[in-house]
Amino acid sequence: MSDPREGSCEPNRLASAVLAARARDGRSARGGPAAPPSARPTPTPRLAGRTIAGRYEILGLAGRGGLSRVFRVRHTSLGKQFALKVMNADLSGDEERRALFYREAQVASALMHPNVVSVVDFGEDETAGAYMVMEYVEGESLAERLHRHRRGLPPKVFCDVLLQLAEALHYIHTEGVIHGDIKAENAICWRVQRSSRRPWQLKILDFGLAFLESSDTLPATVGGTPEYIAPERLRGAPPHVATDIYSLGILGYELLTGNVPFTGETEQVIEQQLYADPPPISARRGEPVDKRIDALIRRAIAKDPSARHDGMEAFLYELRTVMDMLGISHRPRVMSATAPAPARDVKQAAAAAAFQRAPFGMAGINVDGAVVVGNRAFAKFLTGDKRAPIPEDALLSSRLLEHYPSLLRDLRRVHVKGVKARKELVIPGRDGSQRRLTVVMAPGDGSALGDVHVTVLAGHFEDEVAAP
Repeated sequence: MSDPREGSCEPNRLASAVLAARARDGRSARGGPAAPPSARPTPTPRLAGRTIAGRYEILGLAGRGGLSRVFRVRHTSLGKQFALKVMNADLSGDEERRALFYREAQVASALMHPNVVSVVDFGEDETAGAYMVMEYVEGESLAERLHRHRRGLPPKVFCDVLLQLAEALHYIHTEGVIHGDIKAENAICWRVQRSSRRPWQLKILDFGLAFLESSDTLPATVGGTPEYIAPERLRGAPPHVATDIYSLGILGYELLTGNVPFTGETEQVIEQQLYADPPPISARRGEPVDKRIDALIRRAIAKDPSARHDGMEAFLYELRTVMDMLGISHRPRVMSATAPAPARDVKQAAAAAAFQRAPFGMAGINVDGAVVVGNRAFAKFLTGDKRAPIPEDALLSSRLLEHYPSLLRDLRRVHVKGVKARKELVIPGRDGSQRRLTVVMAPGDGSALGDVHVTVLAGHFEDEVAAP
């Protein structure tokens, strides 16, 4: 059986295929808006000040592209801000585009990871048309941030940024999704106020070209950004884990040097992607780069997909090994089991103490399942040790999801709809007994206390559901 990463296409047809795909996407080669078509477009409705789907009040325009516009909105019940993406009016009658828009929303809404922008809602509005609602991340694209670091990032920052992107892609791939358009413009960079250790917090977005590995239908055209697209994709091979690894490698090259390896007109870039070796990283950066970092990136951007890493897990293993050798920490950030806010007076101090002494687990959880804060009982529940720090991913790595598979969906519903939820569970103990567990969720305000407040009620907080 042939490798799905293989494919062939006449080189003189490649440029026209990519250019045609980009014209339909309404993007330029570097991802910006394409030149407007000569035909007069359908008038775009004015949405400023309107309420979409009965609960999202438009506050202002956050961005626009050839296919869609993104607005900053406020949930009328929760008071929390979100980003709302709507199709441009001139594409609203295009059934193929509408289907792709909904497919993007469905794929992205099934993904929950701290380094992936969450889609929390989508649907149809009589005024705005098709829409999807995403978490609002105030920041700038990785491309904009890199523009201020023209000579590339320091090794420590480079490794941390690449690690976050690789962890997100590894998660996406385990969910059977190929992103298909990894580039600096499709990562948002924002500062986490509660963490000074990681000022470059990254989230991947834009699943408009995502491909489901379970799908029987292959993309009709080659889609993507020429500067990041893998050679085998240009030859007609379907999207694959290896194609995302290649794009991440190109982005890694850009993180180190301040620019992608292949530049020029689209036809020139395609020709280089197919046949040219990238300029040495050290020469492009203007200073020596650790040979282990150089080897990592060069392996990821090998022309032959079989010469690249055998999956994102292998890429992560090599990256973490390099970080260990360079003395760069790659441990996940942990949230200490402490009071939810600094106590500024006697009442606050009493509330904080009561939070910690509560005999039942209490925590603030984000819609992606990340633990923001938890008390000692919650730490005992997840880790088996009430004095242990609670890792941000402790809930996602626990056995609770085995017994409560709809947990993330319920977190999202509580957060978006502003309702409460209660779930009764029966957890089998290791001694053969059964323990009753009640999980109660209430909407949070999206502050440092998390998107959803969770309380876990049980007879005993032992390690029945802690990670093995």
